Parts: sequence; C-alpha cells; structure tokens
Amino acid sequence: MESVDFPMDCANGQIHLSPKDPGYTSVYKVSASMSYQLIKSDSTVCPVKVPESDGIIPKTEDSHQKLSKQQLVNKLNYLNFQDETILIKFKHKKYGQEFTCPAKPQPCLGEEAICAWVDPSAIKAKLHTYEFDSISLKERQWNLEIRLELLALTEEHIHFKIPEIYYQYISKKTHREPCLDVRVQMIQNSVVFMGDLIDFSASEFNVKIKLAPPQTSQWINPDEPVNILLMRDKESIYSGDCKIVEEKSNSNAVEILLQPTRQNIHRFRKKKFRSTREIISPAPIIRIRHPFTKKVHEYNAIDVSGSGFSVEKTRNSPALLPGTILPEVTMRFANSLKIKFKAQVIYFKNSDNKESEEKHKYGIGIVDIVLNQHENLMGLLHQINDKNAFLSSEIELDSLWDFFFESGFIYPKKYKYIHKVKTDIAKTYDILYAQNPDIARHFICKEEDLVQAHMSSIRFYENSWLIHHHAARRSSFKTGGISVLNQIGRFINDSHRLFSAKMDYVFCYFRNTNKFPSRVFGGASRRINNPKACSLDSFAYLHTNSIKNFDASIPNAWELTACKPEDMEELKLFYEANTAGLMLDVLDLTPQTYQVNSLSDVYRKNGLKREKNLYSLKKDNILKAIIMANITDNGINLSELTNSITIFIIDPIELPFNILNSIIAFIAKNSNLAETPILIHPIEYMTKEQVEYERIYNLWTLNTYNTDDYFSYLKRLLKFIKH
Repeated sequence: MESVDFPMDCANGQIHLSPKDPGYTSVYKVSASMSYQLIKSDSTVCPVKVPESDGIIPKTEDSHQKLSKQQLVNKLNYLNFQDETILIKFKHKKYGQEFTCPAKPQPCLGEEAICAWVDPSAIKAKLHTYEFDSISLKERQWNLEIRLELLALTEEHIHFKIPEIYYQYISKKTHREPCLDVRVQMIQNSVVFMGDLIDFSASEFNVKIKLAPPQTSQWINPDEPVNILLMRDKESIYSGDCKIVEEKSNSNAVEILLQPTRQNIHRFRKKKFRSTREIISPAPIIRIRHPFTKKVHEYNAIDVSGSGFSVEKTRNSPALLPGTILPEVTMRFANSLKIKFKAQVIYFKNSDNKESEEKHKYGIGIVDIVLNQHENLMGLLHQINDKNAFLSSEIELDSLWDFFFESGFIYPKKYKYIHKVKTDIAKTYDILYAQNPDIARHFICKEEDLVQAHMSSIRFYENSWLIHHHAARRSSFKTGGISVLNQIGRFINDSHRLFSAKMDYVFCYFRNTNKFPSRVFGGASRRINNPKACSLDSFAYLHTNSIKNFDASIPNAWELTACKPEDMEELKLFYEANTAGLMLDVLDLTPQTYQVNSLSDVYRKNGLKREKNLYSLKKDNILKAIIMANITDNGINLSELTNSITIFIIDPIELPFNILNSIIAFIAKNSNLAETPILIHPIEYMTKEQVEYERIYNLWTLNTYNTDDYFSYLKRLLKFIKH
C-alpha cells in the first residue's frame, strides 16, 4: 500500500490532491467502503490506504465544504463570546460506548484550544474508562464533528491542538439544540416528576428527571405515554403527550429521550370561515426568540392573516415544536413596520414546494398582541385585499361629516337632537378618528378623496363591541356598503380570539324600517335560529322630553336602590323565561358581571367618558324593573343609544307608566340626561299601558364563538345582493 503526504481537498465525492510527482493524476476516487485508489497518469490503478490525519473525519454522503483552521478558531471564540457550549464526545476504551459532555470554549489564539466543563462532576467518574473522540458543534445548518489531537484532559477542562485543515461533517441524525433554564414537569399515571430540558429537535427532546423520594426509576413505565409541561421563568411554553424512546437511569436521576405523538394542535374550535391569508411581496421577516434556547432566528413568511402566518425552515435549522408558545415574535415589513406579539406553533408539515424537499412548513397562530399593532397589521392586509378599503386610517373629518350628511345618515330629525351639542361631538370624533384609541375602530371605503362608505365599532361593554354608523352613498351602495361590511367581518374574524380585544360578543341596534341591516342582521338571526348564538331583542324608543309628567320624584311606597345580586338573578330568570337570548350577557347584566366596570377606566385613559349606573325599582321590596343609565360623551353613538336610559320591565302588571314616568324624570334629572333616548323592554309593556313611542329598535347580538353561522348566511346573502 502506498501512503500520501500532500495537501488534500474534498469535493463532489472525491479527494483532490496537489501531487508533487507528475506521474500521478490529482484525483483519489472514494469507494463505498471508504477505501481509496490512486490513478496514475498511464491509467493504472493502485490501491492506497490514506492514514487519517488530525482533524479529518471520513467523508460520507452528507459531507459538504471545507472548514479552515482560522474559521474553527473564529467559531470557538464566537461561542466563547456568546457564552455557549460545544459537545465533547468520548468512547469507552473497552466497549466503544459513546457519551457526550458539554463544555465552554475559552479564548483561543489559534494553535491550541481549551474548553471548560459545564458540569465537572459529569466527567470525573469517566476519565479512566473513556477516551476523547471528537468535538461537535453547530454551524448554521451543518453539524460539525471534528477530531483533534488531545493534549490534556482533567476534571476542570480539556486541552487539544488545532491542526491545519478540517472538513465539515453533516450528521444524518437530526441535530438536537442544547437548552438551559427550561424546567420539565412529566406526568405519568398520576405521578408528577420534575426535571430539566437538556436538548431538543423537531422530532424528539431529551429531559433529565430528578427523582424525589419515594420516587424510583421503576415508577416510569417506558411502554406508557407521558404528558410533558415545559416552563421558563414560571411560564408554560410547551405541553403535550409523548412516548418514551429511550431512558438511562442512575440512583437519583433518569435521562429520557421523548418523542411527541402529534404534529399539530387544535388550540381553537375548527372554523369553516378562516382568516383570509395574503401573500405579501416582499415577504415580511419573522424574528422568533426561541423559548427553549433564547436564540433569535429569522424566517420568511409564506402567507399572513390577521390571526396567524406560516413560515418555512430548512430541515436542520432550529425546530418549532407544534404546541410551543413563542413569547417574543416580531414581524418586520421592509425595515419600516414592526409588529410584536405572542404566538404559538399550531402545525408542522412538509413543504408544499416540491423543489424544497429539505424544508418544512410551520403554521403559527397569534395568541395575543397589543391592539394598535394588530390594527396596523389588519390595515395592511385589508389594503392588499382591496385598495379602497381603509381600517382606522387618518381621515379629514370635514370630508367625513360631508359624507354623513350627503349620504342621508344624518337626516333632519336626527340632526334636531345633535345640533345643540355639535361642538362636543366634534371633540369626541377628534379622539375617535385622529387618536385611534384601542376601544374604537372605523372602516372606510374611499376612492381618492371621496368617502364612499363608512362603518365603525366601539367596545362599549366589558366583552362586547357595538357595530354602528353604517352608511354609504347611493351611487356606491352595493360596492362601498358591502366593502365596509366585509371589512368589519374580517375584523371580527381576526380579533375575537385575542384576549386583548375583549370580543366575546358583537352587537348593534337597527330599526325594522332600515332595509339593509334588517336583511343582514335580522336575517342572520332568523337563519341561525339559535338565540344563544345570535339573538334579537326589541325595545320601544322615545325621548325624555316626550314624557308629559316631569315630576322628578319617587312616589310613596316605591323605592329606587342600587342593584343587588338577587335583583340581577330575578332579571335573569325573567329574561330566560321569555327570550333566553344573549342580551344580558352582552350588556353586562348578569349576576356575575353587573358590578364589573373596568372599561370606564379604559375610556378615561383615552380622554373619554363612560359611566354605567344600575338601579332596582321596587314596591314593597318586590322587584318591578331594572334601570340602566349609560352616560357618555356626546357623539359616541350619533343616535345617542350609548347615552341613554334602558329599562327592563320585570312586572308589567304592577308597574303603571305614570310611576315609571316619575322614576325616569328623577334619573334623568340626577344624571344630567336631559333630552335623552329611552329604551324600554319588552315593548308589550308600552302597548299595555297605551303609551306612544317614536319607533322600535332591535338589539342584534352575535356570540363570536359562532361566527361560522353568521358568515355562512352573509356569504349567501351578499351573492344575492351583488346580482
């Protein structure tokens, strides 16, 4: 056998030489058995055995590229700067069994390298029976495994010489990322085990369980599944069922290799009408700080919606386990718009791109986000879908007021009630439309400078958003009016699952004589035919100045008191017996919610006023009615339905209207609600008392848990309207 003593380089499955002897060609062919052949210039073949020089790992099908000595030194110094580790691999001197031990590289000058053990106790007992084999470290998508000349091995550190040349070695086995400070809770058969996460990959992760008396390793059954909860800083970042692949135990600890049993999760109820996904060019950059390693990684977004997005990653880049909570995610659009939020990995699958077999696709859902950041994201997506659709964008208020009058939204009778407070209304609109508080959204269809249609929504109860101010020019009713209706539909669909949105319900008021909302909202309620999903409640509408008796006093034998839990329970029983819809839940009139009033503080912080006062009207200590007085800034709702007195009649037989008349006058006077709308439910009470009222308002309510039913109806209806 000949031997070789000149520099080598690897490429394309061959070893290239720079021969000093012109009688040889420059190529060594490599056989599958890793033997080598030297080809002479006369085409004769000589078998050659090439001794492994320091630093060379035998080439495999996965090998790729060259790593120079200087690159390795720079890599070790970078890891030292980042306070990260490499893995030192040992083999048993007699039996060949392998084990790895993490070590931290120390500053390296180039000829020699020293690494300090992360856990010196882990190496102490094995110094005499195991010998050094190689070092392993991560270089972008490659796993590097390199053999070095050992100079010294102690209980504190390992010291080796750095030869001149290396080759990258890419392991076919999925690389597992080392982890620090991730606590593990493992449950099997009602027993809770505690420990730490050692490392992880897309398909498996390694945990070290510390046994606490009376626990023993015998308590862990490898044939039974376990439930894993991973925590960092006392916050849950992953949970799921796993199967045990491998376990190694000693007297007080067990190291277990686990494999998740599912590749996707169902965080939310399955929806037929999912959020609309848009493909954006250039694609936004997704920056994720991985909760297991705290390292930051970047991905290109494949598609984006208001509720989530998907990304692709190479097989060897850091894994995103389905179910993992991602507390720190940033979506960046061309270094201009940055949106930060909390997310969760929902699913994992192979890439749809046949040319990208080495890539995996991950679906990621937005768990929570600051509302103004979500507004920025949705505004961009709305514009991509429709260039004339604008979400809470800046608008010249003069053009908006011109639109309200020209479209007929502010008609003469309505203007009669609002013209006296038009200055106050202008101030309110400056806050709602110029400052864009989190509690309000407006949707506009605009062509150049001309507003074609408008719709808005405001969070008016703790978990309920009021939809109102829907108007469109007659010339663009079918396009503009439907455009803003679609916008608010996307807003609901993308927002209602977010905790920060507080959107368990959406509701609106409409008159039967108004054809469009009657068909859309009233029709939806009739079509769904489930009052716990979508309900309609009717109110008689009149004003305080239409009441003839202004004796603002409480009659004898009657009392007006603050509501008590038993009063709200009585209201609930009355409502469930007659309607059993969603009205009390939406208006915060249940025994559990009637005293909750944190939303008023939110309004106050945004420079707005919102008060809700509840009264119980009783005679001889028997409840006759519940009265709610809402007090807000003028113009929050241009029909002043948010600045009104709402009355729920519990006992229509024993409550004459003249008594109720005095109570209304008393509340209006003491709450400064002159010329205020009054809503009375049920309207049958007004018929019985033979009292005239101006019109009927219907309260429409949708439980956002049932949006599919609403959007199914809306899709069918709009197809009909467009034709």
